[in-house]
Amino acid sequence: MLIQRLQFITNWLSGEFFSNKSIENVYDTVSRDNKYDASVNFEKRTNGFKRILARVKLDRGVVLDLACGTGAIEVALKDRNMHILGVDNSLGMLEIAQKKLKGQKNISFKKGNFMTVDLLNNRFDLITIAHAIRFVPQDSEEKFTKKIYRLLKQDGYFVVIVHDDNFFVRSYYTLLSLLGVDKKLNLSFQLKDIVAEKLKPFFTLQEIAPAHNNFFDYKDIGLIFKKNSKL
Repeated sequence: MLIQRLQFITNWLSGEFFSNKSIENVYDTVSRDNKYDASVNFEKRTNGFKRILARVKLDRGVVLDLACGTGAIEVALKDRNMHILGVDNSLGMLEIAQKKLKGQKNISFKKGNFMTVDLLNNRFDLITIAHAIRFVPQDSEEKFTKKIYRLLKQDGYFVVIVHDDNFFVRSYYTLLSLLGVDKKLNLSFQLKDIVAEKLKPFFTLQEIAPAHNNFFDYKDIGLIFKKNSKL
């Protein structure tokens, strides 16, 4: 079982990092047979996201989840009084998310690239993106940030979930960059200090929230930003 999982993850990352396949095609492939959810430990991931999002003090509102995948953010928020729209470019991932959240009238999904999808400005109280900010094209960080700013309501929140960039993660990104992966993915735009810097002056970083309470399990962190009302 472990060997099969490692083989799956290796094939997934090879497709994402090194192949000529589109990201949409890669995730259509990895979503089959629920292997993606097993590889990321969907239940544990969802519980971590729920812990992060509990730090966002919203009793109700409208949420936009970018690159929603198989619906981890949606599951984490489904019991809160919120209307949630999940957007993803992979039809395979969306189909799994829709099955999970079937019957949840406050949750809907839309296929689209989060850089270009057409959405109403000043619509959302909270926007999230989990483990997908690396798909923002290089040199398009400001364009992306301005779009998030426009979509959010006054005093809205933007939560970016990434891996905590300790020494080993930074070394891993450096190795990938040396292998040329940074030509396809925006690896540095996953490091918390760079994300915070790129989002200025549109957002203020309010808190860095860990996904889990175990010291040895701080693999995911949530960067909780607040929209700046004065520019």
